[in-house]
Amino acid sequence: MKKYLVFISIFLVLFTVLFSKELYPNNILKKINKKYGKYTTNRFILLKKKINTAKNKSDFEKIKIVNDFFNKVKYSSDMKVWNKKDYWATPYEFLAKDRGDSEDFVFAKYFTLVDELKMDSSKLFFTYVKSKKKKVSYMVLTYYKTKKSIPIILDSINYKALPASKRSDIVPIYSFSAKNAGLNKKQNSKFKTKQSLKFRRLLKNIKEGKI
Repeated sequence: MKKYLVFISIFLVLFTVLFSKELYPNNILKKINKKYGKYTTNRFILLKKKINTAKNKSDFEKIKIVNDFFNKVKYSSDMKVWNKKDYWATPYEFLAKDRGDSEDFVFAKYFTLVDELKMDSSKLFFTYVKSKKKKVSYMVLTYYKTKKSIPIILDSINYKALPASKRSDIVPIYSFSAKNAGLNKKQNSKFKTKQSLKFRRLLKNIKEGKI
């Protein structure tokens, strides 16, 4: 019985190691270095150092470290960066270009938290909000400690990770999770399909290491 339990324990450890995802492996860094040069690669090396310091910390500390890091990237429209009206960049493209719009900030933060820092993805949602002051709609990442908790907002306009109760400057419009890659039931099916297709394309680009 003891030998059986030891075998199971070893198997589980090996399974975890073999199938755990790493968002910024060395082969990606080599591709980035070849395409963009050492200066750009250094951004990813710094990010990996930040990730290592955050690994054993609480969810909120992980959120703060990741949010602070990516909020140093410059905000820019998809048209200026990609010459496209709407493009969801991979975290590699976003950090390599050192520019992006709200969706790019959100996805870079989300995948870093989930794939590198093993945060429970069910606690994170992609949420579109409207700025009362700027009169524009944009995406933020929302974190719920529990289903009934007031969410923490990870923003690309207000750089601090703050609870929604302290963000009277924005109004929520709708949310969707990575699990269903769709919208809530109040939205029409065509829009839901459009979001799902874009998210699946983003996942494919990340898997292929698109830089």
